[in-house]
Amino acid sequence: MKTLRSRLGRVTLPLLVVLVLVVMGTAWAVTHQTVKTQYFRLGATAINTDGTQTLTAGQSGIVLVCTYASGGTTVTLPEGTASIEGVIYYIVQTAAQDVVITTATANNNDFVADAVATSDNVTLTGSGHQIGNAAMVIGTQVSSTAYRWVVCGMNPEATVTPEGAD
Repeated sequence: MKTLRSRLGRVTLPLLVVLVLVVMGTAWAVTHQTVKTQYFRLGATAINTDGTQTLTAGQSGIVLVCTYASGGTTVTLPEGTASIEGVIYYIVQTAAQDVVITTATANNNDFVADAVATSDNVTLTGSGHQIGNAAMVIGTQVSSTAYRWVVCGMNPEATVTPEGAD
């Protein structure tokens, strides 16, 4: 054990702890070389430059950066089946264009977003806020037999627009 003296008396700390003490205006940092910092780590990054991208469940954790500036980008995800449960993607737009998130089968009702529980696709948009628009897309089970993609916008100034329910 390592002991530090403060104005309040003796303070005992294990060596394996990273700790900052602030006692009556005095601060100490206690570290040890065996302490490992934990990081929130995302998957690989993919850069899309042509406006179309198809993702697989095996690419879970990917950060997809959409850079196509001559029109919107369409991102196609796997169909809403048990294989998508726990799959997660991060989609980021770096051009002043929309991003449409869909699945290969039309009218499949595979998305949940912004007050629509059965949407066929979701568009990331927002006048003046398209650059930097981002979404986290999570595959989840929504009933005993249904699996859907939940689309969560990550930019409060941009818009996540689901297609209306069928």
